[in-house]
This record gives sequence, structure tokens and C-alpha cells, in this order.
Amino acid sequence: MPLDMGRKSKHFVRHILCPGDYVRTEYQCRAPENAGCRTRCRACDDEFNEDSCHHGDEAVRYHGKPCNYLAWFDDTPEECYDGEPEAPVRGPDWQPIDVVWDGDHFVWRYTL
Repeated sequence: MPLDMGRKSKHFVRHILCPGDYVRTEYQCRAPENAGCRTRCRACDDEFNEDSCHHGDEAVRYHGKPCNYLAWFDDTPEECYDGEPEAPVRGPDWQPIDVVWDGDHFVWRYTL
């Protein structure tokens, strides 16, 4: 289930063709500093959500950090795509995406 369900997406992707037929994928978070994706727990320095942080509501949270979701995508962006198989790349501008937890890690798909 998308984390941004029912709201306008705050996460975006774009693909840039580079010399040598190399495609670079970039991500962008446009969520405000106090958004859940930018919130971490001071006690364990982990992303704050009920599934990953055992400190719960007692944790002192801090905001404004880099997006917790997009950090998952930087190493292997093509492996983090969880949309329609063999879908054409949308572009050339920033395209809205939904960020989804698949049980092991975050994945993304184009917002419909």
C-alpha cells in the first residue's frame, strides 16, 4: 500500500540519459521538514515508524533529516522499482512516485 495514499505525492523520480547510453536515475523528496519520511528517533537514530522503532511514542523525534525512503533507492534504483513490468520510462521531467514498504525494504512505482 502506498505511503502517500490519498494525498498528492511528495516523492519524485527522473531518468537522465548520459553519454555512453547510460541512464542515471535521480530521486527527490518534496515533503516538509516535519513529514514522517524525514522523522527519525533520537534514541536509536532509526526511521521513526511503528514497525522499525521500538521506542514508540516515548521516543524524542527530530525532523528535517534527509528522506528515509529515498536512501533505499540510491544503490540499485532499478531493483527498487515495483511497478508494471517493462513499463516505459516516464519523463523527461520529475515524475510523481508512490513509496511502498514490501516487507523487506522500500520500493517505488509511478503514481497513477
